[in-house]
Amino acid sequence: VIKQCADGNWTITSVHSNLCLDADNWGKSEGTNIIQYYNNEQANQKFAIEEIESGYYKLTNVNSGLVLDVSN
Repeated sequence: VIKQCADGNWTITSVHSNLCLDADNWGKSEGTNIIQYYNNEQANQKFAIEEIESGYYKLTNVNSGLVLDVSN
């Protein structure tokens, strides 16, 4: 479930666990740990959703400005 926060950003919550996507230790060199944590709308749990072209979007962490990337 994607929910809009009061500041216009978004949180991503699991339907099954009701835990929120949280990014811990955002860093360009070490990578980032993506975990599920209780939703408290902290900066690590807020993402900006931006359309990059028709039908394609990127998720940018509000705290770090880094884009969520799926690898490995």
